[in-house]
Amino acid sequence: MLRKILLFSIFSINLDSSTLMNPTSLSKDLYDGVILEGSYSSNIDRPINYLGFEVGERVASPLQISNAIIGWSKQSDRMIVKEYGKTHEGRPLYAVFISSPSNLAKLDEIKKM
Repeated sequence: MLRKILLFSIFSINLDSSTLMNPTSLSKDLYDGVILEGSYSSNIDRPINYLGFEVGERVASPLQISNAIIGWSKQSDRMIVKEYGKTHEGRPLYAVFISSPSNLAKLDEIKKM
């Protein structure tokens, strides 16, 4: 009996979490224009490179988000990422600072002010 309950629970969790990974609606149906338009550095990867889908198409996994954050911080001098803890599931929690290189260089000074 316990085995049936456990199997049912595992199946239910997998069924429920897989629902989050599928789009509930498409970006083109939600937004009138392009979500990311403008002038962007060609040295920085677009979100689709990390996610495998366009922004707004579906929910990104925590691993996809972490990979994007770390990747962008390595590509840009306008971003500092500090891991400040872990979730109860062991995933990293990040503080992300985005600014000009000159402001990032004096981040400790700005923090004190």
